[in-house]
Amino acid sequence: MTTGVPSQRADALRRAFDDAFAVEAGAGIAQADDLLAIRLRDDPHLLRLADVGRLLRVGTLLRYPSSVPAWLGLAGVAGGVVPVYDLGVLLGYPPGDRPAWIAVCGAEPVALAFDAFDGQVRHVREDATADAPAAASGTDVLRVAGEPRPVVDVAAVIERLRSSVPDSPRAPTTASTSTPSPPGAADQEI
Repeated sequence: MTTGVPSQRADALRRAFDDAFAVEAGAGIAQADDLLAIRLRDDPHLLRLADVGRLLRVGTLLRYPSSVPAWLGLAGVAGGVVPVYDLGVLLGYPPGDRPAWIAVCGAEPVALAFDAFDGQVRHVREDATADAPAAASGTDVLRVAGEPRPVVDVAAVIERLRSSVPDSPRAPTTASTSTPSPPGAADQEI
């Protein structure tokens, strides 16, 4: 058997084919952020999909009085209950009509309500350092379909919410074996 030009060419093609798979994975691929396009009142905004555990239409809310202006009530979600707050009010908008949608946060058991859902979008970043996520660079404003939309920093919103909500009753830190008496029971004669 003789090895000739066709055999050498076949070897070169095989090496080129194999070398194509040896390139570092992800090299030359642009990074992307998946976002939800929403509206607060009539203003366009974005939520990072990574911050959202569920997206739902607002159903029946269990309401009770609260001193927190953004408070809307409690919603049943997947067999549990989550508090629902008006995202618009939390971002400085005046209270409006009843929001139509809620985004249940992925990291916290809380839901943020908003007025309209415009869809899911993907923002491609050509240079990851030039267009860093909101957590690293402050408030991002991205252009979606020619319209500038600020990206809501959900972690910052939840932190502000924590500071505005009065502490809820907590379980006692020390074990107690005594049963509390109803109010006024100590004044009654036995």
